[in-house]
Amino acid sequence: MSQEDKTRAALQTVLDVYCGRHPKGFRALAEICRPDFWFRDPFVEIHGLDAFKKFMRETGAHRTSTEWIVAGHAATGTSGYVRWRYVATFHEGPPLDFEGMTEFGFDAEGRLAFHIDFWDSADALTVRVPSLRNVIQDAKKDVHV
Repeated sequence: MSQEDKTRAALQTVLDVYCGRHPKGFRALAEICRPDFWFRDPFVEIHGLDAFKKFMRETGAHRTSTEWIVAGHAATGTSGYVRWRYVATFHEGPPLDFEGMTEFGFDAEGRLAFHIDFWDSADALTVRVPSLRNVIQDAKKDVHV
C-alpha cells in the first residue's frame, strides 16, 4: 500500500469517527493514534492521547448534541485536510455553529500524529460571551482598514 493510500485510509477512519459513522466510535481513533499524538485549536494545545480523550470527555459533558459536517476533504503525502462545519448545543448557553478546517498529520504507517484545527475563534467567543461582540467587531474593523 502506498503512502497516499495509507493516509487516505487513515483519514477515512478519522472522518468516520468524527462524523459518528464508525462502529467503534472514538475507540477506533485510539487504535490509529500515535502515543505522542497532539491536538491544537485556537484555545488549547494537548499532548498525548490520554489527555486528548480526557479533553473530549470533559467538553462533551457540556453538550447536548454535536454535529461535525464534512464539506470536503483531501489527502496528500502524510497529510489529510478537512473543511467542516461544527454545530453544537449545550446544557446551558447558546448553540455554536461555525466553519473551519483541520490538518491531520499521519506517520509512514498511517497512524495519526497530530490534529490542528483552524477556525475563527472570535465567532465562538461572541456567541458564548456576548459582551465581547462589540469589542471584537471593532477590532476586526481596525485590522481590515
